[in-house]
Amino acid sequence: MPRACEVRHIFVAEPWDTKRQVKAQGVGEVSVLKLNQILSIPTGTYTYQQMHSSFVRRRDGQTLKFSMGSQEACGITYKAGFFHADSLRVELRSYFDGEGDSALSLPLPAGPSLSYDEIPLRLRLIAGRVLARPQPLRSAAFRDQSPQRPVGLEPGGVA
Repeated sequence: MPRACEVRHIFVAEPWDTKRQVKAQGVGEVSVLKLNQILSIPTGTYTYQQMHSSFVRRRDGQTLKFSMGSQEACGITYKAGFFHADSLRVELRSYFDGEGDSALSLPLPAGPSLSYDEIPLRLRLIAGRVLARPQPLRSAAFRDQSPQRPVGLEPGGVA
């Protein structure tokens, strides 16, 4: 059932500690552009509160990390993805039976890829520029109100 919801996008530049994958205190090793997408979805009985953050290195647009949390009357779920040269490590903390705490590693295609969740951030980064080539899309961390769904690569692209 389609529902009205509120979505807020917040863009900020932050110093970044690449070893710990967190905001640096003071000067960081690199500067990132962070996009926070905050969703509030009333269902009648209770409201889903979801937030997704993407952290992209400003120098070259490389995604370093994403995180996503969902809070609602049933419980809290959290997902984080850490990008390496050729793989994406995803950690999940969930209240759903059969999931609990889990982790997986996915191979990444050669060259850049793009997450559906990052599209507003990418549009901001490429304003006035054209992407050099099409980029494969990764599935969204926000999907069907289910942060426990797996992350994967899907056909599609942005050119």
